Amino acid sequence: MKLKLIYFPMILTLVFGFSSQGFATGLRCGTHLITVGDTKPEVIARCGAPDYTEEWEEERIMRDFRHPFNYQKEDQWGREPFLVKVPVKFERWYYNFGPTQLIHYLKFRNGKLVKITTGERGY
Repeated sequence: MKLKLIYFPMILTLVFGFSSQGFATGLRCGTHLITVGDTKPEVIARCGAPDYTEEWEEERIMRDFRHPFNYQKEDQWGREPFLVKVPVKFERWYYNFGPTQLIHYLKFRNGKLVKITTGERGY
């Protein structure tokens, strides 16, 4: 029975310890905390300008229920959703805090932070 308990910490170390890229729930910049849902101006005010940025835009197809559209077909009124192409702007910011810390990658969608990941050691 004791032998099985010895393997449990080793399995946890193998599963979680050797991942190449970790997912963070927040980023600490000095005394400030950045979390998912923050906007770009909030991140710049708390952490300063990023070391490197990437920007790209994608088109997403979404259903649009906001605009009223009624049709009459054989004395029946109804509403169908429109499928519209919506441009979505993505940005990825890189923060390198030096060789003693990990590089942090922040992904924004339409100006709102959606993902924080960490990578290799800084330089």
